[in-house]
Amino acid sequence: MKNIIVLSLLASTFAAMANNPQSLSFGHLQPYRNSAENYIGNLFNATCELALKGDIKANVEIEKAISGVLAQVTQGMNKETTAYSTIHDSVMLGAAVGLNIKEKGATITKDKVTIHTCPEFLNYINQKGLMPGLAAGLTNPEPSTRTKSAAGSSESVYRTSAKSLAAMYDENEVAADEKIAGRKVEVTGVVQSIDKDFTGSVVVLLADNNDFMPARFGMEETEKSKAASLRKGQTTTILCERMTFLMGSPSGRSCKFN
Repeated sequence: MKNIIVLSLLASTFAAMANNPQSLSFGHLQPYRNSAENYIGNLFNATCELALKGDIKANVEIEKAISGVLAQVTQGMNKETTAYSTIHDSVMLGAAVGLNIKEKGATITKDKVTIHTCPEFLNYINQKGLMPGLAAGLTNPEPSTRTKSAAGSSESVYRTSAKSLAAMYDENEVAADEKIAGRKVEVTGVVQSIDKDFTGSVVVLLADNNDFMPARFGMEETEKSKAASLRKGQTTTILCERMTFLMGSPSGRSCKFN
């Protein structure tokens, strides 16, 4: 039932886009009502192609570059839900691959696979068996519940670096969730960019082990003034109420600078 609800919402979003002349450049992003995996695949491929065509710009931070597409495909969605995060990261990853191919002629994955086209990228995702896990987030419109109570935990904060956190999740997501066990997560890392999402909320990206998707931290409104003073390459520490692992990188929610 949740799958039907979310995909019906996405269908309504695309119908509205089709009736909006300003959205015609994204009109080919049509949903697949009976398959979340097909929808995510379509979203990957379409945003990758948009980047190749220049509709997603390469000369601005990627969060800003994808803001127009993201605003349209998430219209009416609660950004605190797993479904929103899944769509956001699908758009970002597709755009990042497309921009890399446009600029360099190819993009290289962490396991040294060279990808020259958007369909090749989608085939890579499918061959690695990653699509079911990615699409699973689309079927959950509720707020993420990964942060369960930390029974028996002697500390209220799990402290780590952005690279260590990404490596821990990459090795074993289940074990990583158990190790964090619902605690707040304090992450230290090097600032890759300071952006805003389409709602105007601050998003800080810290470099990790993923060339495509750095660790992403959604900041509280109270942190805007501190974010304004950050610079790329600076080391900072961020404390998040919730942590998830989406599409190959850590994603923090309700975060503050520590």
